[in-house]
Amino acid sequence: MNFKHLAVAAAVSSATFSGAALAQLSGNVGLTSEYFFRGLAQSGGSAVSGGLDYAAESGFYVGTWASTINFASAEGSGTEVDLYAGFGGEAGSVGYDIGAIYYWYSEEGEAGADPDPSNNTFELYGSLGFGPVTLGVAYSLSDYFALTDESVLYTYLGLSLPISEMLSFDAHVGFTSFDDPVALNPTGDPGAPATIDEYLDYSIGISASLESGFSPAFSFVGTDLDGDDLQAVVSVGYEFGL
Repeated sequence: MNFKHLAVAAAVSSATFSGAALAQLSGNVGLTSEYFFRGLAQSGGSAVSGGLDYAAESGFYVGTWASTINFASAEGSGTEVDLYAGFGGEAGSVGYDIGAIYYWYSEEGEAGADPDPSNNTFELYGSLGFGPVTLGVAYSLSDYFALTDESVLYTYLGLSLPISEMLSFDAHVGFTSFDDPVALNPTGDPGAPATIDEYLDYSIGISASLESGFSPAFSFVGTDLDGDDLQAVVSVGYEFGL
């Protein structure tokens, strides 16, 4: 479970997919055994997160989300803060969502000169929902998480299939494509290629949505990068109105 993506999804659904919904402010907190983003570990262990979302009846939403991480600072530990805004709605039986998000790493550069390219990343995103299936895309305009200063395209297909009133089966596959090859070897495998120009990430798991507001989940996350094995992730989130 990626609480960053859940925060965006919650803002969209509360604003657009409940006909008579009024404008509302909500919050969320989460705890996970490892924070993964597009198949790559971000926290090197457990991570704590939290966010705030405002969703208007019109479909407009704005929010922020933050998580502990283990990079982008001199000590390794640090904080990621995301700021996003967008608009979601329905056209017949198809749901849609468009918006922009800025990933900010507050401790970057504290040890000296700022890295070039920067970890701080700006993306435009959009998705279409067809029942339990979501097809989405994200496009960075320049710096991409300190890997490249060229644009990067991310496309994904997600499935959230209800098993019962509370349980869902979740699956996700995403594809990251770089304009120029980048140095990416998250496993430290000496046999892995020095640079790549694309990679695939995927996850499969089960999540629950409880009446209390808690959302526990269990999943397996992996990529097609050399030496990268499936990893189990246990997480729990809590969403509340304000």
